[in-house]
Amino acid sequence: MRSFSFFLIILLGCGGPPRPDLLPVSEDKKEIPLEQILEESVSQNPQIKAQAILELANRNHRPSLNLVRNALKTDSNPAVRGTAAIALGTFKDLSS
Repeated sequence: MRSFSFFLIILLGCGGPPRPDLLPVSEDKKEIPLEQILEESVSQNPQIKAQAILELANRNHRPSLNLVRNALKTDSNPAVRGTAAIALGTFKDLSS
């Protein structure tokens, strides 16, 4: 019984290695140039266009507000229009 208690105390005292404070961050992710994002924002491919619109909103690129508003109003693809609406919300655009 005594050896069991000793074993239990030792087992409970072992917490394992300390947890890392931060998760590892990959350093090989390069930022896409703004010019490329602006080109992709008028792409015929709806997936590329939607991703570019989101990236413009994430960068808070206010000069592209009219482009995003136009995508919301006139784009034929519902995914692009939905993405434009999300982007305008990110911009906190009240006029649209």
